[in-house]
Amino acid sequence: MAGMTHIEQHYAKFFTKVGWFYEHRPEGFKITPNFIVEFLCQHSECVPMHAIAVYIDEKAMDLKQAEADLDHLEQAVGTSRYCTPNLAVFGADPSISVWEMPHGAGGGVETASNWCLDLHKNWVVTEPR
Repeated sequence: MAGMTHIEQHYAKFFTKVGWFYEHRPEGFKITPNFIVEFLCQHSECVPMHAIAVYIDEKAMDLKQAEADLDHLEQAVGTSRYCTPNLAVFGADPSISVWEMPHGAGGGVETASNWCLDLHKNWVVTEPR
């Protein structure tokens, strides 16, 4: 976890705990995300994994701010939030997260709460010391 900020370390441990695969600061992006994260999906209409480009804004303390950040990010990056990996904003903790993606026969707005059991518990137990 060398080269990671405290919040990046926390998210890396959290992603591992919930079974999500991540790459820290991947190259090849106009604005480099903190992580590319992939997680399994059981829908027959979906590819086995969904991928999101996670941008952390630890100052985002609610979903309204995270959604506003996502709007700004989409404009700054110059790509649609529906392109894979889907743009995602994660705030001070994963309960403050938002992205949009195709899913199943449709898609729409998603949050980490939709994809993780025991979200709060898993966040608390992965706090770096």
